[in-house]
Amino acid sequence: MNLSVPDFSARLHRGTRWGDWYIGSDFVANLSKNGGGASVSIPWDTTGFSGDVPVKVVVNPYGRTRETDLTNNTASGSTTIDPLVTPTDTSTPTPTLTPTPSPTATDTPSPTNTPTPTNTPSATGTPTSTPTATPTATATATPTPTATSVNASIQPQTGGSLSAAFGVSVSLTFPPGAVSEPLDISLQPLHSRPATGNFQVVGRLFQITAQTLGGAPVTTFDPPFLLTVRYAVLPAGEAVPPYLYYWKTLSGGWEQIPATPNAADHSLTAVLDHLTEFGVMQQAMFRLFLPSLMDE
Repeated sequence: MNLSVPDFSARLHRGTRWGDWYIGSDFVANLSKNGGGASVSIPWDTTGFSGDVPVKVVVNPYGRTRETDLTNNTASGSTTIDPLVTPTDTSTPTPTLTPTPSPTATDTPSPTNTPTPTNTPSATGTPTSTPTATPTATATATPTPTATSVNASIQPQTGGSLSAAFGVSVSLTFPPGAVSEPLDISLQPLHSRPATGNFQVVGRLFQITAQTLGGAPVTTFDPPFLLTVRYAVLPAGEAVPPYLYYWKTLSGGWEQIPATPNAADHSLTAVLDHLTEFGVMQQAMFRLFLPSLMDE
């Protein structure tokens, strides 16, 4: 999507009943100070969308560039998205004839007479030493490798991305301008996890951390980043929907995160502005059995 803006950075949203949903942003540096313009390109994966979709563009969304008039920094409209239709192959495959091998005759050998052995006089026995038993080596079990963390560097001008697999496939995408200085991002599985109650964990729980090159921790981002989790197997079955959760330290419990599900891709996608512990879980289903009373 190409949008003409006067200056600065641009941020694209789509409208939902919960409010604006962040899609992406672009950053343009060193623009002319004499009212020059620029064109920005913001990629948008429209899988799962169709029809008229409301969109909104905001320039200079964080107020990092001084302006005399901020009332013309937002534009709203709609765009029409046509769903992609994948053609179905209706051709009938031609069967391939497989030749049947002919049996091969096997010659049966004639029995051979075995001569009767002649008795040989026994020699006087010579004492023979008894061999000493050799100890048998005991096999040692090989330890199973433990999943480790994956790290990446995020830059202010270009943003960055990070992916890892811990029973589920986790992908992080940080847009340009998400950080004001280079950061080291770490994605790692949780080896000692908080209690999940009657929830069943899909894959592994995981944690996202960030720090500056000087070692100072960073936990919030503006603009936010994109988190996508893909799963292969649902332990509670396909009938129980999976949800994305984060660990809320203040309440000491798991809180559900609004996420966009994609059943065909087996994924959940959410827009987040903070770092903590995350997981995809299914709520266990219970069945109630009542005794039947019979008169005798």
